Amino acid sequence: MGRATILTRFKSLFVLCCALATLAASPAMAQMAVWNGAAPTLDLLPTAHYWSPSLSDSKPAASAEPSYHDLATPAFSDKFIAFVARPASNIGYTAAVYWFRSTIVNRSPGAQRLYVGTQRAEHTFFDIYVLRGDQWEAPVHLGTAVPVAQRPRPSRHHFAELSLAAGEVVTVFFRIQTDQPLSNSLSLITPAAMFGAERGEDAFLFFYIGAMLLLSTYSAFIAISLRSPAYTSYCILSFSMAVAAFWYAGFLELMDWDWLPGSRDFARVQLIPNLLSSVYMYHFFQPARKHRQIATLCLAMISLTALNVLLNLSPWGVLFRPYIVPNQALTMVIVVTCIYVGFKDHVAGVVSQAIVWGAFMFALLIWSMGNEGIITKSVPVALSILMGSIVETLCGALALGTFMRGLDRKRFEAELADQEAKHLRSLIHVLAHDIANPLVVINGCSERLRDRLLDRAAELKLTDKIIRAGGIIAAIIENVRRLESMRHGRNQPKNVPVRLAEALDEVGFIFEERYLAKGIKLAFEFGPGARDAMVLGDRTALVNDVFSNFISNALKYSDAGATVLIQVEAAEKFVSIRIKDQGIGMPRDMVTSIFTAGPGTSRRGTNDERGTGFGLPLAKQFVEAFGGDIGVTSREQTDQPAGEHGTTFTVRLKSA
Repeated sequence: MGRATILTRFKSLFVLCCALATLAASPAMAQMAVWNGAAPTLDLLPTAHYWSPSLSDSKPAASAEPSYHDLATPAFSDKFIAFVARPASNIGYTAAVYWFRSTIVNRSPGAQRLYVGTQRAEHTFFDIYVLRGDQWEAPVHLGTAVPVAQRPRPSRHHFAELSLAAGEVVTVFFRIQTDQPLSNSLSLITPAAMFGAERGEDAFLFFYIGAMLLLSTYSAFIAISLRSPAYTSYCILSFSMAVAAFWYAGFLELMDWDWLPGSRDFARVQLIPNLLSSVYMYHFFQPARKHRQIATLCLAMISLTALNVLLNLSPWGVLFRPYIVPNQALTMVIVVTCIYVGFKDHVAGVVSQAIVWGAFMFALLIWSMGNEGIITKSVPVALSILMGSIVETLCGALALGTFMRGLDRKRFEAELADQEAKHLRSLIHVLAHDIANPLVVINGCSERLRDRLLDRAAELKLTDKIIRAGGIIAAIIENVRRLESMRHGRNQPKNVPVRLAEALDEVGFIFEERYLAKGIKLAFEFGPGARDAMVLGDRTALVNDVFSNFISNALKYSDAGATVLIQVEAAEKFVSIRIKDQGIGMPRDMVTSIFTAGPGTSRRGTNDERGTGFGLPLAKQFVEAFGGDIGVTSREQTDQPAGEHGTTFTVRLKSA
């Protein structure tokens, strides 16, 4: 056998031995976190093991928790479970203490100065124990419960320095307890990477908090100037989000304000913005305007949310912690309900709000999945709730802007309508002024014509009608003037004794040609003492604005051959005038709205006569000004036998 052959076989045997050694060592190597310097950060969880007293069959008391010296003994070492065997990456909500173990080996060429710990800021207790061989180093106590002065470095993140010689193997134990969902993030990181991550996260948080404060300040100025409930609730919501983020980030612990709860209480503090979100959406969409039942339901849910917030913030808040997630779900129900009302009522800005809250709910879903361990709660996942809040707040401001533009448009339309009304009033003034002069000419010429036609009876009667009609027109013009003065509070209608029979006789004169032309009979019935009855009022208004309107309607909606009956009954304090027709009657919904001004309360007469819808409201206004009242009953022609349909107006005036 040659020397070359011997060397070749020896080399093959060496390679085989190395391979066998590698295979034998592979299980142990698989349980180690290998640092080779290829990346600035090494995730320790894939090779970590965990254990908790709560996982034991016989759960020990809190005082029986083992010391860190006991954890390295074989009795406890076998209790640790590989973390990768968990179905979820996070532990979730728990008050129990959890221990994590990670074995780290330095495979880089030289010694390394690294940091080990977590970027999670909300852990109440985060203790680090390092075992080098069989020697324990001094424990490092971190967490929100530890004052800043007692921490190795003033930072929100929980890292301890770890020096590793080339090829050195150490075992690190982490004792973790938190009031938040236990989100696992254990890493070995270089100083430069750690400081960079801290500065980047701090910059994002300060940007977020600053943006929220700026938006809340801006909204406060607008809320004060506009006195808008929507902007007021939005201002408070933005401010509460900034405060909650300050809480969440762990900045309060750096200030050592022991009288305030820290980041470990963020889940409870976050309930306040949840409640304010519901209040803001309720004020924005105002469901009470058209949807009373939905508004009542929303107020009930908001009240339940407020009660949950108070209970969670009370000294007994730990008992109500299981209701935090249902409370967030209830907030989403309120938001979705308000958005539904917005779409139904075509509220300006509803599309923006729907997009905003859709994005926020997606961010909340990502954050919740991270809390429950469905996905790994990395830094982006942990900050997703804040990013969703930024989108919600900024787009909410855009939605409020759209909403306020809609309000401005409505105000402009209202101002335009007011200007049109002023213009109409000026036209009335012009009408009242300009018609008065030609009426004087008509009356003067008619009187002179009457003097020349004294021996001609027919022409004399026509002339008397012209004179009388001219006088009525003049009285109407004066009444329009007084009505405008009364509307602006400058003048009240006269309330003097009026002989009722004479006023009704004048009404009969006005409508004589009309009821004769239509073939309708106008009849008067006076009860005992009613013909001499005196009432309080204004004769012109009673004739032209009260009785004329009622009798005009009776004639308009009656057919030929019908009778319009005016019955007068006198009592001690009031005189009742009943105008009863045999017309087509009114439906019930119209009966309740006939005294509301507008063309929607008018319809065509039996001979296609037109109405304005303003006569009856005007009559009611005068009657009430005289201290009286009006009643109405009606039966439609469609569902009543002949002679039993029609409308009856009853006017009661004070006796003089």
